[in-house]
Amino acid sequence: MSLENAEKEVDKFLAFYRIKISKIRVKANREAMEACRDYLTGYVEDGVLNFVDKDGSLECVHNVMRPRKNFPSQVIYREVDGVAKTAMDDDDPSYARIYSLMGALSGLRRDQIMLMRGCDSSLVETLGKVFLQA
Repeated sequence: MSLENAEKEVDKFLAFYRIKISKIRVKANREAMEACRDYLTGYVEDGVLNFVDKDGSLECVHNVMRPRKNFPSQVIYREVDGVAKTAMDDDDPSYARIYSLMGALSGLRRDQIMLMRGCDSSLVETLGKVFLQA
């Protein structure tokens, strides 16, 4: 996909969750979300990440680049909801919270999501940071 089209797809994803980067007041948080946007754009451009509108809900389709043995080659993260957010333990450090959330959104367990490596784990963490803002 072209860079321009990838940027449009990521912007639609952020708009779905009503995340307006320019309106984030804390500079460090705004810069972090800008970095997430850039990372996600690269994943979409490379075909690793796709967004699918499913009956008014938005799913994120992650084409796993380096699947482990007995691990799916594609993971679908459903729309964020309270059920998924309550899967996070408030006492967990941020990365553990992200993996708990992403496990709940995908139907996989946290420990399964944690088996992802390299670029795949980076994508999980980047999506998770966005979902924590939603």
